[in-house]
Parts: sequence; structure tokens; C-alpha cells
Amino acid sequence: MMSVVHNRLEHASFKAEHFAGNVGDVCHSVSGIYQDTFSKLRYRIKVSGSAQYLEDTKNSDVIRSLLLAGVRSAFLWRQLGGRRWKLLLRRKHMLQASQNLSRGLGVV
Repeated sequence: MMSVVHNRLEHASFKAEHFAGNVGDVCHSVSGIYQDTFSKLRYRIKVSGSAQYLEDTKNSDVIRSLLLAGVRSAFLWRQLGGRRWKLLLRRKHMLQASQNLSRGLGVV
């Protein structure tokens, strides 16, 4: 499953770089990755909210894309040696690092 996610994320990245006209298309392809891989697992993430918003395909694509991003970031965190206790003990350091990164991108 990891190789499927990796290959499809590379393809989505290629599409995002070369056909960057519509963010919805990228969100849709990333959403498809989540649907084909992680949504088939035994443990599921339940999203609560108004059915009116959850039935909209654009909203569901964004939600699935964010879920995949969360799972992927947790996986990469663990690969780099991240542990729960590090979140607690190094919270201030991570906050400063994220603020520096966001300033470098011009977000804040």
C-alpha cells in the first residue's frame, strides 16, 4: 500500500506542477488516493458534520485530501524518529520552527 500511495502522490505532484490551473483537480486526485488505499483499511476515520456539506463532492475531496495529508505527515513523523513524548517536551521548539517556516513562506 505504501508503494501505491508513493507512486500516486508522485503522479499527483507532477500534475500539480504542470497543470496548476485548478486546485480542485489536484484535490480530486489526492482524494482518490485516500479512497483507494486508506479508506479500505479496517480502522476508519469517521467525519461528523452536516450531511448537506459532506455530500458535496468538492467538500468531500478536500476532507479526504486533508485526511491523507494527516496520515502521511504522521507516517513521516514516525519515520524521522518522532514520538508522542517529543510532542509534549519539544512543543515550544516546534512552534518556533513552524513560525519561522511560515514567515519564510510569507504566510504570517
